[in-house]
Amino acid sequence: KLPKEYDLVFVAHYPAKAKDIPWLLKVLQFLIQRCPHIKIAIIGKGHKEKYYFEIEKMGLSNNVVFLGELHNDDLNDAYMKSKLFILTSKVEGLPMVLIEAMSFSLPVIVTENGLVRTTESLFAVMLTVSETSVMVFVSETVLPVYAAAPLR
Repeated sequence: KLPKEYDLVFVAHYPAKAKDIPWLLKVLQFLIQRCPHIKIAIIGKGHKEKYYFEIEKMGLSNNVVFLGELHNDDLNDAYMKSKLFILTSKVEGLPMVLIEAMSFSLPVIVTENGLVRTTESLFAVMLTVSETSVMVFVSETVLPVYAAAPLR
């Protein structure tokens, strides 16, 4: 068992508009008002280049760690070093990263579009992005799951 280095982990193997990283950053910006030392690992190719300046502008550079593209053991280690998995996709087919995260017993926080109906369990919290604000998402979903995560 590896020590937990990241509070949240987000995995998208390429920067796609459907993964909605800008919304993820808004969630993080609101979340650090309550948990200023929270860290998120963003995994995938091209994310640093695409979002670096936005993260700097939003004041999140101390909270975001870009791990780049990871595979196999390196990706497995990143999951094991994380407390929670978050997926903010607007559109998903079969989200393999969600299945991977759950295989490591990570509590997962996903948008309704990212949740595969058969994966709903005690570890999954779903919220419809179109029906909520960042404040509600963080207050009612992320914080309660985050508070319980160290117990897992």
